[in-house]
Amino acid sequence: MLGRIILDPIKKTLPLVLLLLAVVACQPQRPRARPVGGLQLDCTPQSAQIFVDDRYVGTVSRLAGNALTLSAGTHRIELRAEGYFASYHELRVVVGVRQKLQVTLRREPF
Repeated sequence: MLGRIILDPIKKTLPLVLLLLAVVACQPQRPRARPVGGLQLDCTPQSAQIFVDDRYVGTVSRLAGNALTLSAGTHRIELRAEGYFASYHELRVVVGVRQKLQVTLRREPF
C-alpha cells in the first residue's frame, strides 16, 4: 500500500514532465550568424560578369558600388567581358573586413 501511495503522484506527473521536455527540445534554434566579409569591386568595363568560385553572381554595373558579401575563407574571383581577356584572382575573405579589388580588363586583339 505504501508503494502505491508513493508511485501514484509520479504516474500522474510523469506524462506532464515528458510533454514539457518534448516542447522545450523542439523549440526552433536561432540561426547562427554566418562569418562573412565584403568585397568591393571596381572594374573596367562595367559590363564585366562576376563569378565567385565558378558561380555567376552578376555584373559589376549591377553592384553599383555595393560590396559583395562572401563567407570567410578563400574564394576564386573571375571577371569576364566580351572582347576582353578574363581576369582571375584568389581572395582570402576575413570576417568583418571589406576588401577592395580594382581591375582593368585587357582588350583582346582584333
